Amino acid sequence: MSNVPAAAKRVGHERLRMDDALTYALLKSTKTNTRYFQLESRGMKDLIRRLQPDRSAILSRSCAVQARTLQSGMVEDFMRASTTPPAQRSTICIRNLKPVLAATYGVILYQEQVMQIAQILAATPWRADLLRRAMARKAEEMAKQRSVFVSGAVARGVREAQATHIFDLMEKVCRLTDS
Repeated sequence: MSNVPAAAKRVGHERLRMDDALTYALLKSTKTNTRYFQLESRGMKDLIRRLQPDRSAILSRSCAVQARTLQSGMVEDFMRASTTPPAQRSTICIRNLKPVLAATYGVILYQEQVMQIAQILAATPWRADLLRRAMARKAEEMAKQRSVFVSGAVARGVREAQATHIFDLMEKVCRLTDS
């Protein structure tokens, strides 16, 4: 091995194929007990088994899901949406939110998305973070934040029922991921 040039010992990212069928077959088999960072836990194996990823974008989004988010039901929505043709997906139909939710097929999975949605629809960045933190805590603070969010979204042209629905979805993600 000492005669091999240093460059030949390294595998650069430019040489890795992101569409290698054998790699995805191995992942789908969930034989990821060792040497597969973030893919060895029972929860991740179950997610991979159910999701059956066949491209890196779905795999990377799956790895970014926090463990407690798996309990919210939003991951099932994400899995359904990932295999549903775009025209048939049930998503939040607000044009300003499409860039925030495009990567997760219109499903709110991450706290970062909650903060972006709050900022776009109803608040400043500072208020958006306060909203995210309040959602995981006391019911009375949450009720105040709901009112602030809904009234801010309505002021920006969102129907009240739709703003309330979006808040409910954001709350679901935050309650499970923030403790």
